[in-house]
Amino acid sequence: MNFDSCSAVLNLTLALNATASIDAKLAGFLKSLNEFIPFDSAAVLMKNKGNLNVLASMGLKAEARVKKYPIAENPRFKMIIKSANPIVFPPDSTLADPFDHLLEITDFDSQGQVHSCLGCPLTVHNEVIGCLSLDALKPGVFNDLSHEFLKVIGALVGTTLRNALIIQQMERDNHRAMEWAREIHKLQEKRSLIGDSVPMQKLRQEIKLVARSPFPVLVLGETGTGKEIVAKSIHQQSSRYAEPWITVNCAALPENLAESELFGHLRGAFTGADNHRPGKFELAHQGTIFLDEIGDLSLNLQAKTLRLLQEGEIQRVGADETLKVDVRVIAATHRNLEAMVKSGEFRQDLYHRLHVFPIRIAPLRERLDDLELLAANFVAETARNLGLKDVKIDPELIDLWKTENWPGNVRELQNRVRATIIAMGLNTSDTMLTAHLNSENAPTNSSPTTPKIDLQQGYSNLIESFRAKIIAEALRQTEGSNSKAADLIGMDRGNFSRLRQRLLD
Repeated sequence: MNFDSCSAVLNLTLALNATASIDAKLAGFLKSLNEFIPFDSAAVLMKNKGNLNVLASMGLKAEARVKKYPIAENPRFKMIIKSANPIVFPPDSTLADPFDHLLEITDFDSQGQVHSCLGCPLTVHNEVIGCLSLDALKPGVFNDLSHEFLKVIGALVGTTLRNALIIQQMERDNHRAMEWAREIHKLQEKRSLIGDSVPMQKLRQEIKLVARSPFPVLVLGETGTGKEIVAKSIHQQSSRYAEPWITVNCAALPENLAESELFGHLRGAFTGADNHRPGKFELAHQGTIFLDEIGDLSLNLQAKTLRLLQEGEIQRVGADETLKVDVRVIAATHRNLEAMVKSGEFRQDLYHRLHVFPIRIAPLRERLDDLELLAANFVAETARNLGLKDVKIDPELIDLWKTENWPGNVRELQNRVRATIIAMGLNTSDTMLTAHLNSENAPTNSSPTTPKIDLQQGYSNLIESFRAKIIAEALRQTEGSNSKAADLIGMDRGNFSRLRQRLLD
């Protein structure tokens, strides 16, 4: 390969790598190639199910650019695709040129009929994936070109084309996966934000509105109203939904490690800091961080959080330099931050930074129209976890619960449903109302065999105990037969056997 050929390859390589778009790559390549080879038209064609499709062209009419060229019906293309080497067709070749009379530039003598034709297979790992076709109205234009040079060009374009198409497919797959993720997030949001009351409709509208913005959000609500669910819904409906979601409970941060947890530390920054460690803000880069109970954050950490919001910078413990991070902050609290500002417990500047668009979640007592839907959802969830069927909630129990104040809000309702279903014991013929009254130690005409529940054991322990009772009772009624007992309670036999072994054996 002579010096001119080396220079040409260099320029063509630069043209193929100048932009990300496959169309722009190939257009730049053909323009650069025309500086070395005086063709009148050129086309890069890609194999696709027995056809050759034009991906990029120069000097061809529009009708030539949109046509599909069946390989079997175009003998020149067929020869090029089957060949391992470039082919220069002689001017007197009897094989029809597919681009005859389709060139944009014609002269009086030729009337658009091609007199010089060069075909170069595009190869990747010895596989032909398409071809480069060059045409000229003047005879003999391509006769002196080095076949070695043309083979290098074919391999270069072929590899670039294959890589670009792989990237395009990956982008399409990624886009499809992100769309699926968005749909899943929508379904999760519908399941988590339960209720059709006026306060819930207003809440959904506010979430949709604020999710589109890049600004901080302050979620206000009493304990148990579902502040984290609202914050997660904002994240899922935002442009950052596919990026990290990091949750921090500020009230649970150990005082001596709080700064390290949030901002990270360098090795040796303090006793026990054996390695570099990124903080929560750094882990949330390009995503969202949820600062739950931000009212419990110390004044020192409030100042550092303010710097993040103002400058987009954090500083690890023990570091001199700062790090740039791109984080959307959603904060929540059940406390009165305005009163805390007045008392000096919360920074006024941080409060105003967070208070761009506050979202208030109504307590359960203000949305009692949703209580029945919420309770039904918790009944189904708890029954599913316990392997129970046909557990229904009594309308009378809903009416009774609507008279209560619910200081613990939705979380209290969820725990009450769990406790009530557990209180039903094995006697699933009891109603939830009966179980509720028994668990409250109220007078009732229900069966005296309904067990009393020691709620101090905790939910997890009660669930395990209840499962063991179900397994034992099913085995008693089926005289110890694993298969019959599993069928009786509608459980997979393998799962039943494993559960029996873990809980009873």
